[in-house]
Amino acid sequence: MSVFSWIFYIILGCIAVSPLLNWSLFNVNKKYREFKYASIILIIWWLVDFLRLVSTNYLVIYYLSMLIFPIVMLFIFITISAISLYIDKPLNKLVKLLFLILVLTDLTLSLTNSVHLLVLNVPLDNLVTFSTFQSASFGPILFIHTGISYMALLWGFILIVTTFYKRLKDTDDIIPFIFIVFSLISAFLLNIVHLFVYTFHFDPTFISIVLFISVLYYIFYIRDINLFMSVGRNRFLLDNLSEKYIIVDDTGLVIESSNQLSTELNISSSEYSTFESLKKLLANQAILYYETDEVQYSNDENKKYLQVKEKKINLPLFKKTGTLYSFIDNTADIKYINDVNYMKRHDLMTKLYNRNYLEDIRDDVDDSNEHYHIIMFDVDGLKLFNDYLGHEAGDDLLIRFSNQLISVTKEEKIYPIRLGGDEYIILAINKSEERINAIIRNLEALNNSLSDLMKVHYSYAISSNMNNGYKMNQVLSEADMNMYKMKQNKDDYKTKLRELLEKEKNRIKKS
Repeated sequence: MSVFSWIFYIILGCIAVSPLLNWSLFNVNKKYREFKYASIILIIWWLVDFLRLVSTNYLVIYYLSMLIFPIVMLFIFITISAISLYIDKPLNKLVKLLFLILVLTDLTLSLTNSVHLLVLNVPLDNLVTFSTFQSASFGPILFIHTGISYMALLWGFILIVTTFYKRLKDTDDIIPFIFIVFSLISAFLLNIVHLFVYTFHFDPTFISIVLFISVLYYIFYIRDINLFMSVGRNRFLLDNLSEKYIIVDDTGLVIESSNQLSTELNISSSEYSTFESLKKLLANQAILYYETDEVQYSNDENKKYLQVKEKKINLPLFKKTGTLYSFIDNTADIKYINDVNYMKRHDLMTKLYNRNYLEDIRDDVDDSNEHYHIIMFDVDGLKLFNDYLGHEAGDDLLIRFSNQLISVTKEEKIYPIRLGGDEYIILAINKSEERINAIIRNLEALNNSLSDLMKVHYSYAISSNMNNGYKMNQVLSEADMNMYKMKQNKDDYKTKLRELLEKEKNRIKKS
């Protein structure tokens, strides 16, 4: 063999062994895991081929030459398994078992060829040299071996080409697809030249496989794993971040997640594959948000509040990008802010919205151009309850009426509000007059079912922006004026209430 041929052959070996120089990179993500086994088999293939080239012992040459066939089949099957895992469609156990049986059968038939000559028509004798195998005629088993190997290779090629074509459509990143197609076309042309034009001293299948694997490793190492390495250069910082994080590639698949995410939220990285599936997984235990405004009035005591920070990871020279999603646990801060907001917008005694809340939403309601009704209430007899039974009884009267308002307004866009003292309103947005009247009827029915002392008497009036285009302050003024008219006609009730409260006061003294 010429010096040039030896140099070329050694270069092929270096290319085959180069992926294993970065062994740890195979473990950055499970989808690359099985490619390290393919690399090992490829190196064994090269070593076996090299040893039979340099050996002068006919036994070594014979059995190493025959060993090439099962090694090739094993490499093809492991590569298919690796590709299937890479595209997230791993082979099932039955297919793997079938592959193993085929490899073991191929191994047995190849190493016993000297007995039956079904693989190659090469008897075992001391005249065997490397050249003997280059000119040997094929046996029927070799045709079967070749057919199975090429069909399996075609399957693997279809899987990988389809995958990168879909990625091209999703990301407009054409470089991986071009390289894969180029390597396959080159491998095909190389074998055509070997069969019909010029017989190479080296196995063109090996050269083709090295070319194909080199392209895959370019994509994995220079592109995919470059994303991991970009993260890896900041590994210390990432490992010591207080927040949890995931990293996704340009197709949206999660390629890494922090230990904190798994341990603190009690989830496994195997349970989700994308950011969207992670959000669904966390829905029952966490609220994810980007800006504080999104959750400033949320108050779920049973969930964590995780603020999402999104940062693109760009790789130079390529369209390839990744995204870092970090999750900052702001549960304590958000709940503190929401407690403050709750106190600001709610009446703490009755749990209803307060006047501050009405002032906060007033302009938005008017600007929305939605029609709305306001029912204004004034609780009758609060001063009498305070005078006869004490302020605790007066507070209880207000709380009972507030609970009644809550029970008749359990519907979206109907808001019971305590303005202060004994004054209340119900703000009902986009509700019909029939629905408004139903609220009054339900409230009356509630009180009619109670004893005289537990009944809550009130004056009320209804006003709306529907007919006159009033702003809210005008609607409130109209309701207040009409309610005052109703309240003036309650003198008889006050007399009866004094008698009732006097009796209750005396009963309490006697007891």
